[in-house]
Amino acid sequence: MQTDLGWQPSVVATHELILQYRLSEAKPLLATLPSSAEKAYLLNLSDFLQMIYTEDDSFYENYLSNLHERRTWIEELSDGDAGKAFYLADMKLQEALFKIKFGDYLSGLYSLMQAHNQIDELQNRDDKILPFLKSSGVINILIGLTPEKYEWAIRLIGLQSDIARGIEQLTRLSSSNSPLADEALIILGYFYAYPLHEPVKASALFSQILEKQPNSTLSRFMLATSLNKAHKGEQALTTLSKISADQQKKLAPVYYLFGDLYLEKMDMAKAREYYAMFIQSCNGESFKKDAMSKIAASYYLENDTPSANSWSEKAAKMQRSTTEPDRNADVFLTEMNQYPIPLLKARLLTDGGYWKEAQGQLSVAKPSELDGKWLCEYYYRLARLYHLQGENFEAIPHYQQALKLSERQPWYMGANAALQLGLIMKNAGKAKEAKWYFEKAMAFDNHPYKASIDSSAERELARLTSD
Repeated sequence: MQTDLGWQPSVVATHELILQYRLSEAKPLLATLPSSAEKAYLLNLSDFLQMIYTEDDSFYENYLSNLHERRTWIEELSDGDAGKAFYLADMKLQEALFKIKFGDYLSGLYSLMQAHNQIDELQNRDDKILPFLKSSGVINILIGLTPEKYEWAIRLIGLQSDIARGIEQLTRLSSSNSPLADEALIILGYFYAYPLHEPVKASALFSQILEKQPNSTLSRFMLATSLNKAHKGEQALTTLSKISADQQKKLAPVYYLFGDLYLEKMDMAKAREYYAMFIQSCNGESFKKDAMSKIAASYYLENDTPSANSWSEKAAKMQRSTTEPDRNADVFLTEMNQYPIPLLKARLLTDGGYWKEAQGQLSVAKPSELDGKWLCEYYYRLARLYHLQGENFEAIPHYQQALKLSERQPWYMGANAALQLGLIMKNAGKAKEAKWYFEKAMAFDNHPYKASIDSSAERELARLTSD
């Protein structure tokens, strides 16, 4: 099996710095590299990471303006060179990802199909070209994660999803001697942390990378993100604090994560400080509405109604709500002043893994004085608190009560209660009950987390069938 792309040590070193998001250190090394397919790959990767993490349109514009020249460098390779086919296919994949990022989903899917067909054709000729595992693995997972409203397009262009195969491909590449091994590991960790919602697996992968690259800003940030998603707020804070102040300035999402971690810890002043730094330093709009709504929430929890309402109004003026947190912020802003403070505190404390403090807040809340959505949320928060501590038996009746109260309501609590009940039943070997709950989770409409909950339920249903 071909294990590398023939990269020289200088190319490997530059690639490692880019993957670590130490871009200022990589820049002079990039400048010394001759025009080549390898340099085109590295420049595209640098532009891509900066666009994703800064949302600065200039990096996308830079990518577009230099695309023709970089493609020319790749075209100079001979047609028989496997590297040429890989670089061209990967460039097409990156083009698809950029289009999807900017909301041009259908055009992005078409580019995804083109990249898929290029790789498929070459793999059929020679399935021993190891670098193709990266692009093929990403494509397989992305197709499997396509939102329901675009599934018709996937069927129309003849693509088939295979998330399990994509994971296997990236895992195989990450365990190889290829210079793309660490990149595959980071991509795999990213998928586990976000769309696949398996933060424990993501944490293990990013910890593995940091053992080899302790100065990796990106992997440290992603490890902290994964720990937070796994409800380990204190560990996440410790991990994130090891990123230098200089590197934090270059990666604005670090400030946003700090804000979340301090809010979950009930340190309102610190949370506001970091959210403000994120809002000021981030060029894009994603997560800004969410950050502003959380500043409003911090004041609301301190009974500072004027400040809470002021920030709520600022957040409401943000037009884009393309991310799930921003869409959820839309809902939160409409109901903030009615949100029972003990329930909101319990929600945040549970997110951070502060179990005792969360239990204390739920003890303050009186279900006899709650109704509608807030009564549903009370049972849902109680269920989450039990479930996350491994007390599944105690969690089940509270999830079931939340599910019952959510019938015919656009509340994500009912959908996620059904999903979690499905997972509990599946782990208990009750496949029939698990299937019912997974299908129930997908039946909920018009809630801000529909895409991710439906995706998780669909994946679990597929696993039930394969088992």
